Amino acid sequence: MPIATTTGLDARRALIFGIFAVVLGLGLVIMMARLAENGTIEVNLGDDQFQDIRATGLAAQISEGGPVLFPDAGTGERDIIVQHIGNEIKDGWLAFAAQRPGQPRECTLIWSTARELFIDACDDTQTVPSDGGDQTTYPVEVDANGKLQIDLNAAQREEEQ
Repeated sequence: MPIATTTGLDARRALIFGIFAVVLGLGLVIMMARLAENGTIEVNLGDDQFQDIRATGLAAQISEGGPVLFPDAGTGERDIIVQHIGNEIKDGWLAFAAQRPGQPRECTLIWSTARELFIDACDDTQTVPSDGGDQTTYPVEVDANGKLQIDLNAAQREEEQ
């Protein structure tokens, strides 16, 4: 059975190609680092809006089972609770932080139907009213298509202005 051999010319081509690929890769890394250093690159994962949830469906779900927790699938730092108070679909929507200030993620607020308030999962003596009280809030609107629009980055945009 014949053994395949590589000629010296093929080996040189492979070496040159390998060196070119390494230099190109390093160049891209250096360019990205410089752009990030200058503030030219802005990392923006996900949308500014939490959207596309039908208000009628979520209102019915909240009416039956209480406010809904939406865990932050990205960083895990911004879990929110969506609450609907009142009978009008376009009004009475609230979105707020799912943990009290300074509390870790495992201390998520839990809805107490009997008491109609939230209880801190880590300290059941700490409660939050049904409207979120002093929790960090996020603006909520119902658009013309009947879908909720929750602006998760409104506060950051205001700070930048």
